[in-house]
Amino acid sequence: MERLTEFGRSCVVSAEWLAAMGLAFAVLVSLMPCNRGVYCWKDLRGFATDLVYWFCMPLIFRNGRTLMLWAGALVCLAAKSRSFYR
Repeated sequence: MERLTEFGRSCVVSAEWLAAMGLAFAVLVSLMPCNRGVYCWKDLRGFATDLVYWFCMPLIFRNGRTLMLWAGALVCLAAKSRSFYR
């Protein structure tokens, strides 16, 4: 249950950052557009790819980093035990 609440907190933190950055960049784009008249929602495939990347990648990287840390610690601890050499 603790992992589920940690995952929920991670999702909330990612959503907060996404909302803040979305607001900041929306203001910047309205002030200084790179390509006038080109909007991200006109190409729905590209927009879907961006959404998946924005939401999923931070979660995958955060949880993947923790899993790799645990795996490295287990390998280091297994190397110290005598049963590892038998």
